[in-house]
Amino acid sequence: MLRLLMLGISIWLVACGSAIQPSSMSGLRYYLVKGEEGKRELHIEGEALDDLRMILTGQNVEADIPLEQLVTVSEITQLRCTGGEHCELMLQFYKMDGTLLVRDRLDWYHRSIRPDSPIVAFSEEATPDAAVTLLVSESRDLSTNEIWVEGDLATQGEGAWRKIPETSKLPLTLSEADGWKSLRIKLRNEWLYESEVRELRILKKSKGPTDCHAQILADKTSQNMAYLRFEAQDVGPTAFRVIGDVEVEAGFQNFTGSSQVAVPLAPGAGPKNLTVQIRDGAENYCLRQDFTIIYDPAYASARVRIVDDKLWTDNEEVDIRLSIDHFPNDKVEVYVYGDIETGPQSFRWLPYQELWRVRLAPVDGHRWIRAQFKVNGELMDIQYAPIYLRPFVQTRRTAEGRLEVSPSQIVGLEKVRLLGCGDAASERVPALWYVCLLPEATVGVEFVLKDGTRFTRYAPSLPLP
Repeated sequence: MLRLLMLGISIWLVACGSAIQPSSMSGLRYYLVKGEEGKRELHIEGEALDDLRMILTGQNVEADIPLEQLVTVSEITQLRCTGGEHCELMLQFYKMDGTLLVRDRLDWYHRSIRPDSPIVAFSEEATPDAAVTLLVSESRDLSTNEIWVEGDLATQGEGAWRKIPETSKLPLTLSEADGWKSLRIKLRNEWLYESEVRELRILKKSKGPTDCHAQILADKTSQNMAYLRFEAQDVGPTAFRVIGDVEVEAGFQNFTGSSQVAVPLAPGAGPKNLTVQIRDGAENYCLRQDFTIIYDPAYASARVRIVDDKLWTDNEEVDIRLSIDHFPNDKVEVYVYGDIETGPQSFRWLPYQELWRVRLAPVDGHRWIRAQFKVNGELMDIQYAPIYLRPFVQTRRTAEGRLEVSPSQIVGLEKVRLLGCGDAASERVPALWYVCLLPEATVGVEFVLKDGTRFTRYAPSLPLP
């Protein structure tokens, strides 16, 4: 707003903050213009300035011309506020004959404080198109309300100062090609002090990850936990999420290259249905895959089993079946040992395979076959399986002359039936010894195993002493 000054009358102009108003009289006009870092420029305009003289007097002000001295009028005078926030400049204009023409005062406030380094971020990790939103922290000083952005924008060249929106969200348009986009950002306060420059990057990508895979460790679990492995090839952040019958849907989680995770399942035994999704930070999806896993507390993740689940054998050579939960590309090794003889598939680390043939140590009785697994160099718990080699029946006479019969104590023995002892041959619970009341020349025991197998072994009755 212009102010007209009449000769001999002083009109005071107080300029606070950024609202610095110009003044004029009879063709004479003067006003302040902001400069960098709180500096001001005094602009004087009018006709016949060469016929005027002026005196500037400052409080907390420095100038590029002598203060408190009568000098010729300069069209632009550089000013700087020093020593305080309130700056005051007194102007006096004189005619050549010494007549006072104008006396005026210009006030403004200034703080020599630089804004903090910008706290900025993008509203997304990556973007599939050129439109992005820059978020500016609202914790900045209230006097800091301008931002400078330059870099890989649709409009190349130097940036420009722009007002920070009230929402603190600044829409930007990146350059068109895919790839990493770099921006340089700084802030400026109302006294024109600038912050340090902050560099910020965002990935523009219109295509999703490649070679996306999801694998589940096993289709059963005993721990109410599903173990999954994810793989994807991409530039920039890649993320997975697991939804469905899980304890908590945790949302998308970043990974690079490959990742193995444990996912807690929803409570309760039984089948659990899971859905896996993989995408990049720009929300380009590359995989959706469904899995079903059964939560069974009795399930064993690693086992050694005798083929056909035999509980006994008369043959020293037996086949065993090994199993351990692992991902297809894991390195799995196994060390088979126990009550067996040294052979090509025992007592050394070998690559994992499902079927093995071992020779039992020839001593009759219980034989234990053990296996130690190693997955990707990590030792797992030892697993074992029992089998009884060549079951037998023993007899003995007591001091009183009674005949006692002792059967092999096979793992899985459920019942026995005495034969040739003169009784009804009823089934009995397993025991170490049985009394044969009326022994025949040969007595026997029929073994009844938990798997339903039945077989008989005989031994001669011992003569009375």
